[in-house]
Amino acid sequence: MLNTIIHKFVKLCYEKEVSEIVVGDASEIRENNDKNAKIKENYTSSVCPRCGSKGKRITRGSFYCPKCNQIMNADVVGCLNIAKKCKA
Repeated sequence: MLNTIIHKFVKLCYEKEVSEIVVGDASEIRENNDKNAKIKENYTSSVCPRCGSKGKRITRGSFYCPKCNQIMNADVVGCLNIAKKCKA
């Protein structure tokens, strides 16, 4: 599965003429797989990662925070909130 994802990612980057890909140290991903599996994704894209307020999806891919008055990509919002859960 991981090789398929990497293959698709590299192919997409090639098609988009991406000249540089920066990757962090992923050596511990397999070692900490149990920890990663325990992080729940529920509601991660419905809370603003900036202020913590409940926001709402305005389209399938867009998130709106009324407190910050910001529109953000919903997948990025979910990612940032999952990252916060990892650190907690």
